[in-house]
Amino acid sequence: RVKLGAMAEPGPKGEGLATDAGASKGSEGETKVNFLVVGMQKAGTSWIYKMLEAHPGVALSMEKEVHYWDMHKEKGKDDRWYDAQFPQEVEGKVVGEVTPDYLSMWMNRVGEIHRYNPKMKIIILYRDEVDRAWSAFLMWNRINKVSVEEMTEDEVFEKLSGAYYMSRSDLGEGLTNFVNLFGEDQVMVADFKDVAERPQHLMNVVFDFLGVQRLAIEEGKLKTNFQILSDRTAVVENKRNSAPDGLKVKLQERLADHYRDMKRKNKKVAKGFLERYREAIRRSEGAAGSGTTTTTTTTTT
Repeated sequence: RVKLGAMAEPGPKGEGLATDAGASKGSEGETKVNFLVVGMQKAGTSWIYKMLEAHPGVALSMEKEVHYWDMHKEKGKDDRWYDAQFPQEVEGKVVGEVTPDYLSMWMNRVGEIHRYNPKMKIIILYRDEVDRAWSAFLMWNRINKVSVEEMTEDEVFEKLSGAYYMSRSDLGEGLTNFVNLFGEDQVMVADFKDVAERPQHLMNVVFDFLGVQRLAIEEGKLKTNFQILSDRTAVVENKRNSAPDGLKVKLQERLADHYRDMKRKNKKVAKGFLERYREAIRRSEGAAGSGTTTTTTTTTT
């Protein structure tokens, strides 16, 4: 796979699943991370970081994207450094981080996560492959002050069909790698569309998966479109990215054809996970409709 920094210019080429929810400790008493949100990139990972941050039973890394397993470990950092990226007072909490590039890692690096904690829970948000690529491309252009208007249709297609954007849309390979090591019960796949359409129910399913009490999140926060800053140290409200009028329409057929095989493979691999997720969503909606929801806490931060 092409491994680039999140802001680097691309190169040319369910409910009831949680177990052992309390935070564990390493041999020296340091934090032991027990869940990861690993992707997809540009599929709501900054948003879910902010939703999880509000929960008193969840301890997150101080920065959203730690990049330990795909970057810092290779550069010589160790597990002691990794554990130091999290709060020290985590008794009774689940401990996790959100780094969307983890989904694109090679199998040997997923194996390093498994050796660190074989009970790690994995959360993935799935977004349409072409929409995800557009979002990443437009964000990169905006951050780096590159004008899409000055690019030809063929130049834009070349970027969106390139290895970098394709690799970040390849849910099938990344999901398979994690499932092969952690098993289906430790992996959850959610639908990105629910960030906009039913955000509270999406988070109810996530809270159930992590084994923490459901949290009613303030509606304004649920509907905020968050984005991580380029230095990865803060998550702020996103400025929505947009393409020039008509450009997406012009490229729609070419990109659909280019991504067709990947989309078919992704849907096949994710089918069972998404079916289980949608059933959990229906249970959450049913509980809300009947007034039997277990959500008891509200945040206004």
